[in-house]
Amino acid sequence: MHRQSSSQNRNETEKRTNSSNAGNRDRRSWKNLGRKTKSKQRAVSTKVDENNATQQKLIESSSRKTTPEPTIGGGISSLSAVLAMQANRKVEKTFRGSFAVAHQRINKIFHEHDIDGNGSLDVDETQQALSKTVGSEVTLEQVLVLLEEFDKDGNGNIDMSEFVMMTSMVEESMKGDNTHDFGKQLASVVAMSKAATDDLLAEISTSIYPIRNILCVQGKLTPNPQQISNHDDDFEPAFAPSDMRCLALVSHNEMKATMKEFVIANQNILKKFRLTGTNSTMTMLREIFKGDSAVVFGPSCQSGPLGGDAELVALMCSGRLGGMLFFQDPMSSHPHQSDIDCLLRQALVHNTMVVTTPCSAHMIMHTLRSALQGEGKPELIPSFFFTLQSPAVATYKATQRRVVQSHSNALAR
Repeated sequence: MHRQSSSQNRNETEKRTNSSNAGNRDRRSWKNLGRKTKSKQRAVSTKVDENNATQQKLIESSSRKTTPEPTIGGGISSLSAVLAMQANRKVEKTFRGSFAVAHQRINKIFHEHDIDGNGSLDVDETQQALSKTVGSEVTLEQVLVLLEEFDKDGNGNIDMSEFVMMTSMVEESMKGDNTHDFGKQLASVVAMSKAATDDLLAEISTSIYPIRNILCVQGKLTPNPQQISNHDDDFEPAFAPSDMRCLALVSHNEMKATMKEFVIANQNILKKFRLTGTNSTMTMLREIFKGDSAVVFGPSCQSGPLGGDAELVALMCSGRLGGMLFFQDPMSSHPHQSDIDCLLRQALVHNTMVVTTPCSAHMIMHTLRSALQGEGKPELIPSFFFTLQSPAVATYKATQRRVVQSHSNALAR
């Protein structure tokens, strides 16, 4: 009996030992599996980081070098494609003005993959559309790289315009590559887009650099120092100031320095008009154009708070004011705010040219110059020649006639 009990105890002890050993083996197995999984994840992550680092180095290298390298084995290596496209920071293939033609060719692909018809492609739809375009599988990672560059509004999707430009550059980068290996061309496409953007911004920066303080540009301008020039060339106008209605210049106190700089920068176009404005602005104009007998001044109005804005309204209502540059201070309160509101409202009523920011004033200068140069295009500035009004005025007058008629009918009874 004792021997049987001892045997049973040994069996139970062996079972517990075996069970414990099995459990330890299972735990070691799970730990090893976890280590392998984590190791694999780290390897994938490292590979992605390496790919991204390689791509970044490739793009940075493209911006430093200025001469293209020969192709390798008849194909196009990413590096050589990038360098060829960015010789002297100029894109060999320009895409300016190509959107309309490219849209006609590419929009069918876009609509085929815009499954929900919302006018944009999500990541999956973009992946499928690009894969069809390049004739090989485009990976999700590659799509995300492209989205970072071409998703200009940052909404996580690609709209028609973004897709057309992205696809155009993809097609351009794949020319001559019979392998259809899009991975080799990815850096080329991104670099092509960046170079096109950089060239465009450099061109704009060069043009607006002389008026950078007027526009108060936020961020860094990248002008070409050799190409910076005066944008206010003088010219012979098609019309005399007396042929046109007055151009008024108005500015609030905190904007007077900006208005003065603006007038100096655009004096050759402004002096082609009969100039009027409120008191301090007119004083500034006379100082700038002192000694220039060709400049014609209109009536000088009072300071804004003393009724100057109301005087400009009177000029407008009497058909003597063709347009107005009004540099407003949006950060301060004004004691004559009701007069300012009246002036701007009457500009709407009489459909008169009015610009209220330095940026819009800069833009309108190009229109004024085009209207007066050569034989002239007076149709560009009709309010300087004709009395106009808002389309809403006709409806208002019709309503007023009905009101007057109803009162007349009531009196007749």
